[in-house]
Amino acid sequence: MVYFVCNLVDDPWIPLSSPQGEIQEHSLQEALVESHCYSGPAFPRPTLFPAVLRQVLVPVLLDSIGSPRTTQQWGQWFSQGSFDSSQRQAIADYLEEHRDFFDLFSESHPFAQVAGLESPTKETKGSALLIPSIATGNNVPLFSTLTEADTLPLRPAEAAWWLLNTHCWDTAAIKTGAAGDSQAKNGKTTGNPTGPLGQLGIVIPTGATLFETLMLNLPPRTPVRRSGDRPQWRARDLRPQDQATGIASPGSPEWSIRPELGLMDLLTWQSRRIRLVPQQTPDGVRVTRVVVCAGDRLSRIPETEPHTAWTWVAKPRKNQSQWRPRRHRPGRAIWQGLESLLAVNLPEGGDGDREVTSDLLRRIFDLQVDDALPNTYPLRITAVGVVYGNQSAVVEDVIADEIPLPITALSADDRTRDLVTELVDQADTLARALDRMDVDLRRAGGGDPIPWDRGHHPGAGLLHALDPLARRVLALTQHHADDDEHLDRVMHAWEQRAWQISEQHAERLLDAAPAHVFAGREIDKRLYSESSAQRYFRATVRKKLTRQAEHRQALSPEGN
Repeated sequence: MVYFVCNLVDDPWIPLSSPQGEIQEHSLQEALVESHCYSGPAFPRPTLFPAVLRQVLVPVLLDSIGSPRTTQQWGQWFSQGSFDSSQRQAIADYLEEHRDFFDLFSESHPFAQVAGLESPTKETKGSALLIPSIATGNNVPLFSTLTEADTLPLRPAEAAWWLLNTHCWDTAAIKTGAAGDSQAKNGKTTGNPTGPLGQLGIVIPTGATLFETLMLNLPPRTPVRRSGDRPQWRARDLRPQDQATGIASPGSPEWSIRPELGLMDLLTWQSRRIRLVPQQTPDGVRVTRVVVCAGDRLSRIPETEPHTAWTWVAKPRKNQSQWRPRRHRPGRAIWQGLESLLAVNLPEGGDGDREVTSDLLRRIFDLQVDDALPNTYPLRITAVGVVYGNQSAVVEDVIADEIPLPITALSADDRTRDLVTELVDQADTLARALDRMDVDLRRAGGGDPIPWDRGHHPGAGLLHALDPLARRVLALTQHHADDDEHLDRVMHAWEQRAWQISEQHAERLLDAAPAHVFAGREIDKRLYSESSAQRYFRATVRKKLTRQAEHRQALSPEGN
């Protein structure tokens, strides 16, 4: 019998970028112990980073060295720039103690899998089942170069990525029934939800190095160590179905519907029962076949979920939580929804629904208030989400974005917050004004407006043009958070360029309009014409970009 070995503790599998931009795969122990040496993860797909961070990196730290007890201790750890010698030793000792549970191809307890998992017919499926961008079953993405009949050999490192990705983001609907699963019927299970991250708009704070990113995701007083809370690799000693609690062991084909037992249980949630089938090939060990079955189902998204923003619902429906995770909107840059990320204050009642930022960002705000983080710290926010299609059984789109976030903007009293929210409001207003101009020109020409949910709207093109400019302003605001004079110059420059770009987009609309819009058309006693369309748009630009309007007024008595 052939045995395959790939231990994630020692074998390289996590792609990390060096400060010089070189990308190389590293073992789990190297990634954690030497985390200060790497800029950050460099996975080929955006959904992989949250999967590996949540399923492995953060839980290992929580279970080995824990989280800082106080803000002061967090600041002490963070200021070191790396884990100290005792912490490194604790991480190494922990990984050595649990080494067997990190063997990807273990015969008795393969990592994040079920040993010997099989369907009643002993059928296996191609490894493409783990990767949404490759055709398999009902999932037929455009432009895929492979069909379901093709073999997709995955290196052990790649198989580990997509194994964790499946636990986090897998599609919903029917799954193969596992032999030994008492809840499977006719060889299948139905009603499976998506992976838990598929129900969220993931928001991850990241720093200048992997160490800083880990620390930002390991804030003080992280609520761990609750009774029964442990990562999935330490929960495998449960019996297949604990009769007292009804909780199924993640190492068995059985599964359960239940709330999370704590943060480590939530982060390492096993939403599927999976077995990788390796084989020896001329290129080395490759995973070409898999078994993917139903796994544990979260009975609710807990309010302790650290990686999503929320909507607080003032009047929820019966049996529904007041807290609903917010999902990212397709086609919208994360800076356009900045206000929800900055909403650190918890609601205190009231009739209206409220936006609330993620638990981690609220804790980072506390760190800044307590001087554990400097005002100009280069915090970045990574946003990832998946858009599912027909009954959540297929993946339609993946949303990924990253922006610099001025920490001071998390404070309601800080000027940087006013500036960045003003920038978002200005960009949104300019886009809506351009859309309104387009509507007026269409009416003046005898046409109908484009329905709001169809076709291309010129405002979207303007927002796209303003996007790199807005990101640059956010970065400069972050870097000069304590320099009011410099912030004024940044906003003047932003308004100057935003004015120019808006005018360019407006001119394109005017150039494309037919000649008869000049005279216009009267509808319901209102005249729609080229001049009225221009008048409204330019008045909006002047009203919204006040700094630039005053500057132009000072240069010219006419102001335009």
